[in-house]
Amino acid sequence: MEKISVEKKYYPLVRISNELLRQFNKEIPFTIEEPKEPYKPYKEDSNIGGCLLVPVFFIIISLVAGVVPIGAIMVITGLLLIAIFFYWIKQVKESNINYYAKQNEYSIKYSNFCKEKEIWNQQKRDSRTPEKTRQYRLELILASLEISKKPNQRSTNQRGLSEDYFENYLNKWFERRIFKGYSFITPEEYQPYQPDFIYQDNYNLHIDIEIDEPYIYRSKIPIHYIDNIDDFKRDDFFLNQKGWIVIRFAEEQVVKYPNECCKVIAKAIYDLTNNDSFLNALSGYGELQKINNWTIPEANEMANNNYRNSYLSDIPQLFPINNYWNDLIKLSNIPNFEEYKNINRNKIVEPGDDLPF
Repeated sequence: MEKISVEKKYYPLVRISNELLRQFNKEIPFTIEEPKEPYKPYKEDSNIGGCLLVPVFFIIISLVAGVVPIGAIMVITGLLLIAIFFYWIKQVKESNINYYAKQNEYSIKYSNFCKEKEIWNQQKRDSRTPEKTRQYRLELILASLEISKKPNQRSTNQRGLSEDYFENYLNKWFERRIFKGYSFITPEEYQPYQPDFIYQDNYNLHIDIEIDEPYIYRSKIPIHYIDNIDDFKRDDFFLNQKGWIVIRFAEEQVVKYPNECCKVIAKAIYDLTNNDSFLNALSGYGELQKINNWTIPEANEMANNNYRNSYLSDIPQLFPINNYWNDLIKLSNIPNFEEYKNINRNKIVEPGDDLPF
């Protein structure tokens, strides 16, 4: 399974929750204990230093006592050194014999270890083939999608020309799975977030599909720029609180390359559910051309040059395909929150919503 791109510098921006990111990296558990490599033997040093202390102490004691003649001290010391030398020779021989025996034993054990390790590695590879790994991760992802939260209310936002235009293509390629005009009631948000479009399927996969404009058409105020805190909070709401996927396209992309944008959505669906039907249907289209996410100065420059007109004026006068299935979306129960008694749920407009025409 290919990990979904979470590139933040270019459109399209495809974002998934931290939980789903973890599922993309998980390996199949392997319970067979790994063979342990035997310890390599080392050659023991002969402890001749300790033996040499014997004649040293003898000489010191004899000299201090003064009862042993110097000649006798020298003879006895010489005999002790000779005895220590032969003892050391014996120790070296025994140490070598013991070391070589351990070396032979180690060679046998290491050879067996290498064979066992290769068998273990092969068993591990067999249990973690790309196909099995993909299936394992897919099961984890689908389990995570099962607990994704469904929207719980209808609401309406005024829409722009690019939304109506792109809806034609979304309805064409993802029939009966594209919905609009739904959002969440939550105690944290007085004006609930409403996606431009919602993809919902039988896997309980929910994708918030957004069209990002560089500035508001009439007021020229920059929006959706890099590090926009409002966009961050909004994405986090859908990603980590609701378990959704968020895909953001630049408005210019959905106008110029609507089919390629749909292919991006199809690729995300395939990566998350293994459903390749949409991706196969869109196989005749190339990859979507990336567009840099803009900064505030860049958005101001585009506004001063009326940049949006350069592509919006090319949109033909098309009406959205009749979305006859829009009422068939699966909703969760609306919570009984006291805070919502005074909310006008038919006129929910997010800060910065664009009304281009």
